[in-house]
Amino acid sequence: MLQAFCNPLGGGSIDDLTALTTTFDCLAANEDKGGGSFSGYTFNATVNWSDGTYTYGLGR
Repeated sequence: MLQAFCNPLGGGSIDDLTALTTTFDCLAANEDKGGGSFSGYTFNATVNWSDGTYTYGLGR
C-alpha cells in the first residue's frame, strides 16, 4: 500500500466536535497513476468519537 485517503460522507466533518460518529469513504492506494491519480481498494470506516472505537469494511 502506498497510502490511504479518507473523506467524510454525507457532509460530515472531522471538525464538528458535537458529532458522536463520522463515516468515511476511503481508498487504500496501491498504484500511483501519476498526476495525483491513484488506484486501489475502497473501504469504509465509521469512527465513534465518544468511546474511541472504529469499524470498517471493504467497499463503499
